[in-house]
Amino acid sequence: MEKINQFSAQRFLLLIKRYLLFNAKTWLIGLGATSGVMIVIGVIQAYISDYGYNVSALATTGQVIIYVGGFILTSMAYNEIHTPARSQFYLTLPATTTEKLFSQWLITSVFFVLVANLLLSVVLLIGNLIGNIAWSVPFDIFNPFTKGNLELMLIYIITQSIFFLGALYFRKNNFLKTILSLFVIGTALNIITVLFALLLFGTDGMQIESGMMDMQFTVWLEETFPVAMKILFYGVLAPFCLVVSYFKLKEREV
Repeated sequence: MEKINQFSAQRFLLLIKRYLLFNAKTWLIGLGATSGVMIVIGVIQAYISDYGYNVSALATTGQVIIYVGGFILTSMAYNEIHTPARSQFYLTLPATTTEKLFSQWLITSVFFVLVANLLLSVVLLIGNLIGNIAWSVPFDIFNPFTKGNLELMLIYIITQSIFFLGALYFRKNNFLKTILSLFVIGTALNIITVLFALLLFGTDGMQIESGMMDMQFTVWLEETFPVAMKILFYGVLAPFCLVVSYFKLKEREV
C-alpha cells in the first residue's frame, strides 16, 4: 500500500483534474470573454485602419489582458480553504502538501500561460481571417513561441508566484491586498536602497571627493545593482514565494 507521505504522480494528476473541473466555468467565461473582445477589436482595427490588421499591437493588448486576468485567477486559487464550509474538505484530502501546492501552482502558472497564448494565437487568426475576407487585409500570424514571447511567459510565471502566495496568505480581496503589499514592499526597498547607497558611498560630510563618489555610485547603479536584481528576480523570487506558500499551506493543514 502506497504511503500518503510519499509523492504520488496519480494523486498529483487527480488534484490537477479536480482543480480544472471545479474552476472550468470561471476559466471558460474569462477566456471566452477575452476572445470575443479581441476578435471585435481586431475586426474594428482592420476596418478603420489604413495599416490593415496589426497583429503585433493586438497581441500586446491581448497579453496584457491575459496576464492581468491570470493574476486575478491566481489570487482566487485558494478561495476554497478560506471558505469555512469547504476548507475542511480540501485540507483533509488524502494528498501531501507538496502535491496540493504544486498541482495548483502548475495549473495557474505554466498551464494557464501556455493555453492562454495558444488561444490568443487562434483568436488573432480568426480576426485576421475575417478582415481578409471582408477587406482583403494581408495575413499576419502571431507566433506565441518566439524567443521574446517565451521570455514574457517566463516573467509571468515568476511574477505569478507572488499572487499565488497572496492567494494563500490573505483571506479576502487577495488580488488587491497583494498589489498593495507589492507597493509597500517596493517603497520600503527603494528607501533601503537609497540609505544603503548613502552609507556605502558617503555623504557631504564625509571626506570623499564628490567626483569619486559619483563614479562609484554610477558603477554600482549601472553594473552591480542590475545584476543583483536580475539574480534575485530570476533565481530567488519564485522559489522563495513557493517555499513560503508551502509552509503557509502546511500551517493551515495543522
